[in-house]
Order: sequence, then structure tokens, then C-alpha cells
Amino acid sequence: MSADDDFWLRDGSFGAGPPLTPQLIADANARFGIELPQDYLAVMSVSNGGTPLRDGFPVTGLAWAPDHIAIMGFYELGESMEIANDIAREAGYPQVGVYIADCSPYGSDYIALDYQG
Repeated sequence: MSADDDFWLRDGSFGAGPPLTPQLIADANARFGIELPQDYLAVMSVSNGGTPLRDGFPVTGLAWAPDHIAIMGFYELGESMEIANDIAREAGYPQVGVYIADCSPYGSDYIALDYQG
């Protein structure tokens, strides 16, 4: 099964952005001062953002859900990712890298790629 068949929910609540291009990748890397991982870019090349088919990801130690987080959607590389990161910064979230996905229907929980070293 390909990443196209196995990862993305078609017509999900998170819309996909324009197709991923080398320029979008270069712009995101420059904007955030990082180099996005190739595995992440491979998934995003199938759909530049959107809703995952399987939205639960196992974790432990959360007060509100003892065994998982729910991923609402991944931000497209471009404007929505920039807006989400600006909102996270203004709200006082740690500046650890780049926020790539939303875990809350209220827009207050994020998934980040941690570049703290």
C-alpha cells in the first residue's frame, strides 16, 4: 500500500495545500531556520497537509488521554504552517523547532519537530 492509500484521509477537515515543490521546501527551511526531515517531506509530497486516515498516535503520561493523542491534521508547507507557528509563538509555546500538526479541535495543542539538539 502506498503512502497515498495508507496515510491520508480524502476530503478530511484539514485541507491540503498546493503540491509540494522544491521552492516550498526551501522557503520553509529558510523561514524556520531548519532542514525538514526527508521522511516527513516524503509523506507531505503525497498530500501537502491534510487529515491523516489514522488519527491516533500512542503516547503515555497525558492527563486527558492516558494512551494516545488525536491528530486533527497536518499543516500544509506554506501559509497555514507559518500562521500556526506564529500563533504558537504568540501564545507562549516553546520555540523548539517547527509546529507541523494540530491535536485539538480548539487549536491549542500542537505537534512539533524538535530541533533543540
